Amino acid sequence: MFRECMIVPYFDNDKKGLMPMAHLLLADPHSSTAGDAKNLIEDIIFNHIVKNPEISSRQIPSRFRIRENLPPTKNSKVDINALAGEGISDADYRVEIEETNLNVGKITIKAPDEV
Repeated sequence: MFRECMIVPYFDNDKKGLMPMAHLLLADPHSSTAGDAKNLIEDIIFNHIVKNPEISSRQIPSRFRIRENLPPTKNSKVDINALAGEGISDADYRVEIEETNLNVGKITIKAPDEV
């Protein structure tokens, strides 16, 4: 399970534009493994995002980052600018989506060690 999720844009060189990245805080980060995180990401994508007919494939986060905390602002809110400024990392889980004309095609989730 996850406690919080923040979605921020990052520039994707392959798609030549901004794409969404999800930053996840796990409910219990010390008890999960990479396989658990991958299963959680799969659950989020297939059971919460893809089933929504109003969401296009470009709105599905193409990267997920598991975090222990989110950077705070001076007012103790989440600093979205700091998250967006971090860019991409080799530790991110990558989501590869085969797009079709009518809907989302095959979705593959790659853990950091599978890239």
